[in-house]
Amino acid sequence: MYIRLLDDFVILDRGDGKVESSAHSEEFINQQLGMFVPVHSLRYWVVGLPEPSRKFEETGNGFKQAGWQSEYKEMQRASDEIMPRKITITNNQVKLKLIVDQWNLNDAKAK
Repeated sequence: MYIRLLDDFVILDRGDGKVESSAHSEEFINQQLGMFVPVHSLRYWVVGLPEPSRKFEETGNGFKQAGWQSEYKEMQRASDEIMPRKITITNNQVKLKLIVDQWNLNDAKAK
């Protein structure tokens, strides 16, 4: 599955040839997954950072923020950076496990 966020616009490609998009990223992703996922915070958490506008508490291998625990189980080299590879994000009702096979940091550095 491929998810790309551009401000509040989201593109979702499940790998079956059907690409969907929406100008309402959080509502769209929550509808597709059938559960609440904090998409705006997740864009920071997936790169190993707390969302800047919210308080957070550091833990041994991650941090807690907005009722969610972000844990970084494994890291990997991407260009000259160390980025998350295995990430677990949980709250009392939801557990997300993310595995990033490859980071492409060229787009982020160009903007």
